[in-house]
Amino acid sequence: MARHEDLANLPTRTTEDVRAYSRELDKIALDLITELECRAHELRGALIAMLKYCKANQIGEGKSIGWKASRSVATLYTATVALRAVRLSAKRIYPRIEKFCGVELEELRRRKGKTKSPDHDPLDV
Repeated sequence: MARHEDLANLPTRTTEDVRAYSRELDKIALDLITELECRAHELRGALIAMLKYCKANQIGEGKSIGWKASRSVATLYTATVALRAVRLSAKRIYPRIEKFCGVELEELRRRKGKTKSPDHDPLDV
């Protein structure tokens, strides 16, 4: 599983680097979303089992078992929503660079293409 250190070591000097960074950030966020959703599901199931046991042994009210368990793990689901926003933002980094700096990038690519060999990638700005 990728970690934040992987992101810290990725360069962001070229547009291709930014694309790679965005892809890696998306992967990390997706891994975290999957982990949190699985843990929330497991924890909710364990809480329901505990509350049913308590109800059977006349401990506590024994009401709204599913609701109590769901409310207990709601923050994990809230975190997954925030991570989905991170994924969306990660996918928009490069398009926004092109949107707001596209003219300048295109000119730099054109100039760099004139001075380099024909096998040079013009997007490597």
